[in-house]
Amino acid sequence: MTAKSLVQALAIGAGLSMDAAAVSVSDSMIYKDEGKLRLASVCFAFGAFQALMPAIGYFIGSVFVRYIQRYANIVVFVVLLLLGINMIVSSIKEIKNPATVTVYKHLSLKLILLQAVATSTDALAAGVCFCAEGMDVGELLACCGVIGATTLLISAVCVLAGRKFGHKLGSKAGIAGGTLLIVTAVLSVFDVI
Repeated sequence: MTAKSLVQALAIGAGLSMDAAAVSVSDSMIYKDEGKLRLASVCFAFGAFQALMPAIGYFIGSVFVRYIQRYANIVVFVVLLLLGINMIVSSIKEIKNPATVTVYKHLSLKLILLQAVATSTDALAAGVCFCAEGMDVGELLACCGVIGATTLLISAVCVLAGRKFGHKLGSKAGIAGGTLLIVTAVLSVFDVI
């Protein structure tokens, strides 16, 4: 794994994990009576799906690679910019008009899997970007591992923070994640990362 792809994977992993971070905080507040093992399974599920989705996006993108490769920097810029803007807009809407949360009695495995899929769909686009940049499969797997590990660690910290500090982070995590993706998009145009 090159230094460039490591920095890119860390930045993308941190940015994309903000949805998972917000859900981790929420889960630890809503299901405060759940055991540590159940809350840890949230972190592992989020990390696993964040690692899996870029690989899926990579192989979907490989179908279109000859069309994408000429415009790789532009594709990366547009995709990450749109993801970042979408995360910020969604977070602002949630701050202005908090959605009604359906509270379940227990944090079921089904709910954990649904949350993991929902928070990781944006990572598909990262895989398409990796394909557009001509990343080889070995480097892809390393990047997916970094993204998954980053999400797992951030989710774990957020579960602990949610249990300790309540809902201070909330929807603002999406704004931070969106901003990080936009910065990554701009830096990718100039081949900084």
